[in-house]
Amino acid sequence: MIPRSLIAPRSIRLTAVVLVLCLGITNPGMASPRPFTCQVNNSVLIDGPNSFPQESELLEVFFLNVGQGDAIFLRLGCQTLLIDGGHPEYFTALRDFLMDRHGSLKVGSLLFTHAHEDHIANLTTLLRWGGNARRAYGPLALESSNSQFAGFMSQLQAKSILYTRLQQGDCLELGGQSPDRGATPIQSEEQLTQGSALLRILRWEDPAQDVNAGSLVIQVEYGLRTLLLTADITGVAQHHFLKTDGDLLASDILKSPHHGVEPMQSDFLDTVSPDLVVVTNSPAATLRFNRQLARRDIPAVYTGQGILYLATDGERWYLSQEGE
Repeated sequence: MIPRSLIAPRSIRLTAVVLVLCLGITNPGMASPRPFTCQVNNSVLIDGPNSFPQESELLEVFFLNVGQGDAIFLRLGCQTLLIDGGHPEYFTALRDFLMDRHGSLKVGSLLFTHAHEDHIANLTTLLRWGGNARRAYGPLALESSNSQFAGFMSQLQAKSILYTRLQQGDCLELGGQSPDRGATPIQSEEQLTQGSALLRILRWEDPAQDVNAGSLVIQVEYGLRTLLLTADITGVAQHHFLKTDGDLLASDILKSPHHGVEPMQSDFLDTVSPDLVVVTNSPAATLRFNRQLARRDIPAVYTGQGILYLATDGERWYLSQEGE
């Protein structure tokens, strides 16, 4: 029997409980499970994806193994969103994932968090290799001189894909059974369609900051559950968000900034207060960050050890990992 687990809401945490889990994969779309061990403090863990009510619509999140880089695929109902794509040397991993798990190189929408090669380059390559999308998003204005962005825009224009610049306070929704249009803009949180996921956009708009500091931060909210995607934001940017958006940061699951290559700002990590951290890297490359999490008894999982799969019905999280 393959072991499996769910992380339940914070509202039903138990105190001073330490569970050692073997997490396996039971999603039929993900083959070749490789169980791994994760020590989790102060959490209630419920067995298996079958614990979701049968009629549940699940938000699924795949964190791909693209080395030290980000490639995150979201799916809810018929709608899909690919956030970043990883470094060019890992394009095969992205292409194979889309063909094997999604069945197509066409997705509803593309989003790059910032124009560094390990985030945007494979989105450009995907379009060159026959990929397509209905919409694309990013933090840069059309007149930007960034060369990575220029290459991406040339592919969007060749395929007549609508590009929208995202800024602080913007909202997207993901969900629905219509043909895959991906994530779509809404004017406010109040306009969110029932049963859809809300994507809140945070960005430090100061042009004096570097590319990493100006990354898009995305909080994904579905029902009661939240996931915070922090791209490559720097420590200075983390301090900025504490001042401007501190009340929005608390989330169940955190994707570590900048692949965990350095520790986070303590106040930022404490404010997010995650039950789990996803690190888009290997454990050997993130030793100082690993120690920071260990001191707080926060468990971490690493894409360098295989594709990570998360699913939620809006009340509980299910986590599994596929070995390479």
